[in-house]
Amino acid sequence: MFTWDNFLDFRDGPSLDVGFNGFSTPENGFIWQVGRFGEVIFDFESPSRCGTPEAELIVELDAYCGAPREAGQNVLVYLNGYRLGSVLLTRSRVLLRRFDWHLLRRKGNVLTLDAPDAARPTSPGTQDTRVLGARLLSLQFRPAPPDPRAG
Repeated sequence: MFTWDNFLDFRDGPSLDVGFNGFSTPENGFIWQVGRFGEVIFDFESPSRCGTPEAELIVELDAYCGAPREAGQNVLVYLNGYRLGSVLLTRSRVLLRRFDWHLLRRKGNVLTLDAPDAARPTSPGTQDTRVLGARLLSLQFRPAPPDPRAG
């Protein structure tokens, strides 16, 4: 279960009780999205204790960028059906997105990664037959600091 004080990090093994659809088993500090869609299913203890109007999603992602996807991997990120953003992954990257904390529920939250360019690696010597989307390294939610652009 997520709280405002913890996070999911695969570098030390899965650290929280969450569910996964469309992901392989964890390996060496990350978990591969297998296929176009991957879902992280989780509960959140007391979302109303955010203390600010907005929260932040912090997700560390990477992508397989060998053949046939030399240019990178597009990934769209959704929380409970609401699109939070998208990114073109060409290397490991931390994606930070602000959202209204009311999007979080106590039970049954779903973070969806949509990788429309998911593909099977075809680089010479590659033995992996999976269709790879994003590589998930860590995931965290925290109260958002005040927006400096707000008056």
